[in-house]
Formats: sequence, structure tokens, C-alpha cells
Amino acid sequence: MMDSGRNQSLESDGELVNQVLSGRTMAYTELVRRYETAARAIALGVLGDRHEAEDVSQEAFVQAYRKLDRPDQVPAYFHSGRSR
Repeated sequence: MMDSGRNQSLESDGELVNQVLSGRTMAYTELVRRYETAARAIALGVLGDRHEAEDVSQEAFVQAYRKLDRPDQVPAYFHSGRSR
């Protein structure tokens, strides 16, 4: 059993994905926190509009969450170190 007091920021992305898939959906918050700035920056670079970039990056995280149980549909960095 995993220590629930463990600092999530020390856990790998794969460990956090496993937690989400095991029912600890709040672990996804840490994944979003890790990547939201980069996702928004990429979207801003492509779209050139801050508000659109925020919308698009948020939607990307929603779509990734819905597909966490399908490794072929989620960015590889979310699954690095994931138990199989």
C-alpha cells in the first residue's frame, strides 16, 4: 500500500498515472501542475492569443485525462516508469 502522506511532487509521472487509474483522481492535479505552463506556452506560440491558448491547453488536459487508461492515446511522458 502506498503512503498517502507521500509528497506527490517527488513521484514520477508514471506513479501519478497509476494512482489516478487506481482511483486517486486528485493525483492528476499534480500532473497538470507539472505541465500546464509548458502546454500553455506551446499553445500560445501556435495560436498567438493568450485566452485561446488557455482554452486549448485546458482541453488537452481534459482529453489526456479521459485517455489515461489507453497508453497509446496519451503523451509518453505521462507513462514513463509506469508499472505494466
